[in-house]
Amino acid sequence: MKTTTCLPVLLLCLLLAACGGGNNAPAGSNTGSSTNAPAEPAKNEPPKPDPAKDRQAVADTILKAYTSLDSSGVLALFKPEEHEKAKSRMVREIDDIKKKGGSVKVAESKIEEREGKFFLVATLDFDVAGEKSSKTREAQMIQHEGKWYLSFER
Repeated sequence: MKTTTCLPVLLLCLLLAACGGGNNAPAGSNTGSSTNAPAEPAKNEPPKPDPAKDRQAVADTILKAYTSLDSSGVLALFKPEEHEKAKSRMVREIDDIKKKGGSVKVAESKIEEREGKFFLVATLDFDVAGEKSSKTREAQMIQHEGKWYLSFER
């Protein structure tokens, strides 16, 4: 074989070896699974529930009902079997304060965990018909079918 024929063949072989032997993958792409990048969550998966945020949302809703004197959303915070108690206690109290032109402010509120159970403990300042009072109220928070509720149960 002549040198003029061998030289182009040799250069072609060197060029193919330098480029990865004919692999058409772009330089720098890694098709292996050895990357250290964190796996992205699937875009179709719903976000995982955050029980602490869900409990806080329930607490915020009942406290807002008191401070805005709007009892319309109170029943949704209780399981159906406790609606009558919620009407006779909380709804009636909020509606009575509103009728008398009173106001309610939240002095303090927190969610406490005791023996695996959660409780909303709130101190409310009432100003009704010129009489001021402060009361600490406590309600258990229960989870039922993935949703958090207030409860009169102990």
